[in-house]
Amino acid sequence: MLHLGSSVKIKGELSGSEDLTLEGEVDGKVGLPDHTLIIGSKGRVRADVMAKVVVIGGSVEGNVTAAEKIEVAGTVVVAWDG
Repeated sequence: MLHLGSSVKIKGELSGSEDLTLEGEVDGKVGLPDHTLIIGSKGRVRADVMAKVVVIGGSVEGNVTAAEKIEVAGTVVVAWDG
């Protein structure tokens, strides 16, 4: 499992072939179709997210798609545009 700390900021497309824990910031697109994405409590994502499993503990602004499940932890605000 890869861990990106709170000081990491990514602008653009993030993809990979392993599970990822994100405590930093991503602005763009995240694609882990066969793996788990954990957005930690310090994680800030402004992107469309697609993964096998998504666990949200931080902030996400964008569409979230999961092949198996989406799990939320802590205080979560969901904006539904559907």
